[in-house]
Amino acid sequence: MVSVDNVLFGCEISQLKVLLIKHASGKTAGEWGLPGDWLRGNETLKTAASRVLRTRTGLEDIHLEQLQSFTSIDRHPNDLTITTAFCALIRPDDYQLA
Repeated sequence: MVSVDNVLFGCEISQLKVLLIKHASGKTAGEWGLPGDWLRGNETLKTAASRVLRTRTGLEDIHLEQLQSFTSIDRHPNDLTITTAFCALIRPDDYQLA
């Protein structure tokens, strides 16, 4: 299983913040987490990361940089999952969340 997560950092009144969303379904429904999803068969990792931001937050045209892949065997409760994280530094005042 392959997934992507997005880590968006924003500086607000000299505080560094990270964008979190509430999970809508699955074992973690209702919990806060990074915007992420499974890779679809017709996507690259980067297009999946952009899709996740657009569909989960309404944010578009964010320059994402590939940060790191995570492969710990026990990091996901269902199965071995390889997750690639993407990151960006944004100015929160420049964007409106959906």
